[in-house]
Amino acid sequence: MRLASFVVSCAVLCSAFVSTDAAAYTAGSVISPDGKNVVEVSLDANGTPCYRLLRDGKELVGLSKLGLRTADGDFTSGLSFASKQDGTIDETYTVPTGKFSEQRNYCNEGRFSFTKDGASFAIVVRSYDDGIAYRYELPGEGSVNVLGEQSEVKIPGFVNSRGQRYVADYSTQYPVRDWAATAAIENGKMCAPVLVSTDGGDDAWLLITEAAVNGSYHASALYPSADEKGLFTFGNPDEVTVELPLESPWRTIYAGSLPTLVESNLVDNLNPATDMTDTSWIKAGLSSWDWGGLDGNQCHDFETVKHFIDQAAIMGWEYYTLDDGWDASEYRLKDVTDYAASKGVKVFIWSHQNRFTNDEEQMREIFGNWAELGFAGVKIDFFENDSKEFMEKYETMLRVCADCHLMVNFHGCTKPSGLRRTYPHLVTSEAVYGGEQYFFNHLATPADHNVTLALTRNVIGAMDYTPVEFARKDGLIRHTTTWAHQVALATIYESGICTMSDYPENMIYSVSAPLLKVLPASWDESRCLEASPESYITMARRKGSDWYVASISKEARTVKVPLDFITAPCTAQIYKDGGCPSDIAYEARAVNPGDELAVDVKATGGFTVRLSANPHIQPAHQIIEAEAGRLIGKATIDTDSRNNCSGGKMAGFLGNNEGSLECDVTVGETGMYDVTFYYVTQDTRSLEVNVNGGEYVQKYEFRGNGFSWASDGLAIKTITLPLKAGANTLALGNANGWCPNIDRLDITPAIALSDVSVESIKPYEGNGEVSATFANNSKTDLDGVTVAWQLNGGEKYTEEIALSAGESREHTFSVSPLAAGEGNHVLQVSVEPKGSVIGDMLSTSFCVMPEEAGSAVSLEANGGSILSYSSQVNQGEGAAKLLDGDDATKWCDNSNDRPWVTIALDQPYYVNKFVMRDCKTRESQFKNLDQYSISVSEDGESWQTVVDAKNRKTDNVKVDMISPVKAKYLKLNLKRPAGDSATRIYGFDVYKTIPTGVTEVADRIETTAYMVSNGESVALDNAVAGRLAVYSLSGELICSRFAAEHDSLVCDFPAGMYIVTLICDNARKVWRLIVK
Repeated sequence: MRLASFVVSCAVLCSAFVSTDAAAYTAGSVISPDGKNVVEVSLDANGTPCYRLLRDGKELVGLSKLGLRTADGDFTSGLSFASKQDGTIDETYTVPTGKFSEQRNYCNEGRFSFTKDGASFAIVVRSYDDGIAYRYELPGEGSVNVLGEQSEVKIPGFVNSRGQRYVADYSTQYPVRDWAATAAIENGKMCAPVLVSTDGGDDAWLLITEAAVNGSYHASALYPSADEKGLFTFGNPDEVTVELPLESPWRTIYAGSLPTLVESNLVDNLNPATDMTDTSWIKAGLSSWDWGGLDGNQCHDFETVKHFIDQAAIMGWEYYTLDDGWDASEYRLKDVTDYAASKGVKVFIWSHQNRFTNDEEQMREIFGNWAELGFAGVKIDFFENDSKEFMEKYETMLRVCADCHLMVNFHGCTKPSGLRRTYPHLVTSEAVYGGEQYFFNHLATPADHNVTLALTRNVIGAMDYTPVEFARKDGLIRHTTTWAHQVALATIYESGICTMSDYPENMIYSVSAPLLKVLPASWDESRCLEASPESYITMARRKGSDWYVASISKEARTVKVPLDFITAPCTAQIYKDGGCPSDIAYEARAVNPGDELAVDVKATGGFTVRLSANPHIQPAHQIIEAEAGRLIGKATIDTDSRNNCSGGKMAGFLGNNEGSLECDVTVGETGMYDVTFYYVTQDTRSLEVNVNGGEYVQKYEFRGNGFSWASDGLAIKTITLPLKAGANTLALGNANGWCPNIDRLDITPAIALSDVSVESIKPYEGNGEVSATFANNSKTDLDGVTVAWQLNGGEKYTEEIALSAGESREHTFSVSPLAAGEGNHVLQVSVEPKGSVIGDMLSTSFCVMPEEAGSAVSLEANGGSILSYSSQVNQGEGAAKLLDGDDATKWCDNSNDRPWVTIALDQPYYVNKFVMRDCKTRESQFKNLDQYSISVSEDGESWQTVVDAKNRKTDNVKVDMISPVKAKYLKLNLKRPAGDSATRIYGFDVYKTIPTGVTEVADRIETTAYMVSNGESVALDNAVAGRLAVYSLSGELICSRFAAEHDSLVCDFPAGMYIVTLICDNARKVWRLIVK
């Protein structure tokens, strides 16, 4: 609902007010709905517009100058007041992601109109309960150059600031600075937002930023004055050409207590409402992430991709983010989305922004392709530019992605400015010094930084911090915050897509895994319960009837949470700091409305509480301390001076047939148990685990950290062991080498997962049986494993097989595909997810070559020739090699990202098939083409694109079939393979077909025409196998396939006359077919 009213309060020209009178003229005020915030707008004696902000009568922003300088006029002084138009905005709207599912935009607005030398200029001011904003408006048509702004924020009660030095990707910290340090900041400018504490008390915090920065303007920095304390100015060093009429971004100031700022949706409210009528496809959720889980490294193999998709499926997360590395990999993107879909997981695909020009058509081609492949969203990175050109690029991407139903996550980007109200599929963005910094410097994101982010960057919009990092991929624990702190970040921070940054095993076996499986990523309600910059913050967020409370802190403290926001008795499931930084303690309590929940937090620690009437299941975890075990031989218990080990001790001098450790474990049921070892070793060592005197014996490798034997090198490794009900003894040692030092063991019932994989697919060439090798990698015999094959995304055929534990064997499916027609094909073989079986998938590409092979009209021997080309390495690898008929020679262009070649035929032909032999037909170490196009022309001037190929890198031989088109010239346009230094093609063949009117084969067409009804079959009477093709009278290919001996043709074509060709043993039979 929207209610808005406007009243013109003064409609007179006021040139007298900017005469020689030295006194300022007050043009009017705008008061917030609750009456606390008052914005006074005035003209000073020089005709300069000014404003100030009073909150509860105290001046938070002193008299600050306003105005805009353009090439056509300077609106920073000499202005005359014309009128003030008052209004109220009161509307509610819903959003698919955010702090609140329903938001209220409620403010009072004043539009102050001015004139100068016959030109009009307006300043629009809005006053909200939680802040104020102003923007400039210029009427007119055409364009104008904006030379700069005079947009000041003067804070007389300035105490200190928290803001970033300006960097284009907004990825630095927010240190606290007094005015001397603020004014002396590097390059004299800061990124917005900037948090300012004032001498006005707890209700007088200010957060300075901007809103509604779209493609019509640039983003701005904040410039602290070197001369005047507390004075900031919005600006950009470059002039900008803008279209008229102009509405500038909103210069925005949050005002109030820290909880008021954190809970505010001010920048969202300042943006236009969306015109999207269907947002049902926009879904918040958690995401696994390969680049993060691999510690900032690219992922190039499909098995690793599948591992991260499996992580999302096991954790019940909605998404997987396919990051940098896919472009130069060998797997098909369709395999990624198909495999994810089989697990109920959707995929975001990463790209550098420089893949895209600022061209809508080009964006539609790329984004449309990704949408067709089944991607749910995009992560676009490395913008690092605040210019108007890049603001246009952001908005064009958002507009196109909306049409393609792709959600958007911007990285390496500008700060949020509330655009997600207009474009609700903008579910998150980076612009933060976040969790990924840990990969490069484990000291980069300390607790005080994480606290301040919640009070600065995350206030103004969704923030993809990439939280929850327990350890590196190799298990090494290096964070300066506790694990409970890490878990809490996923609730403290709001992000429509919460990209989880750890390796799968580090999360799946965590005590906190059950919580992370049910954690929402969008909220119905958010409350900041307490906050202090650098020190602590406690948040409460609601989803449905469940509440999630999280807190992080720099120093140790006890947090007392009054449960006045719950409405019924429920269970509090608490994940808090345990005995050491890497220990998460779990506790469940029954609580009632009005109770106080007290939780102890360690230094750099935190906690998360889920309050629900339907608590999730939390498996029991048993901690076995090494110092509680029995030392054998020379084994020792060493004191941990760094306080990273649980209990402050660890067992050492284990192994080498000199020392060992025995631990007693009691469990309730016989079965498999996941055992996580917390250990320290500088070099890679082995540990033999002996269960119950030899019932199970296995040696495991423990990777060394390479730098320390102290607990700063503490790491984790999870194995699965069989234990019997009652008492068990684990003997830990190594007769043939030294063992790692052991801190503790965490024992919990094993996750019921069975890994059955597709090891390989037997080579398949388009006909015959489908066979594949399946392996049961689990320790359990499995019956009823569902396996399947699927050809070209068609119908899936399933069967069930049994596999013993550890068994690997080939299985031949009882149902085989129909013979594949000429062209490129993909055969997928899968293990379907069912019960405990995780599921797997493998695909293979194959090509059925055209029967006309060897008769290409493009061959040099048949009169084909090269007219022009982009480049070639030398004559030996020249473009002419494309047409020489020798599959061992190639054309190589190592100079161009988009090579091309133009071919002339000896005369015009109707062409319908192209065969390209790509790089991997001869050189497997290099890359195939993934994208290319083929254009044809009759005169060499007017061109028609007949093939626009994408996603083809797995096809070594590329066959493209088209409706016949007349051509004498052809142009092959290629895109150099990602990750390769050159384009290499071993042949390009063009085939002719029956021309329009089929006169070329008239003398070979049988005089008798076969007449059938639609759906009837015609016997082919062929004694040997061959190739069958059906054409319309216009020459369009209707179907083409392999014809088995004594085959038949099912005539399921529309009524009409057709030409049928059958080639057997190089003999061609042609006849007419009439379908009734």
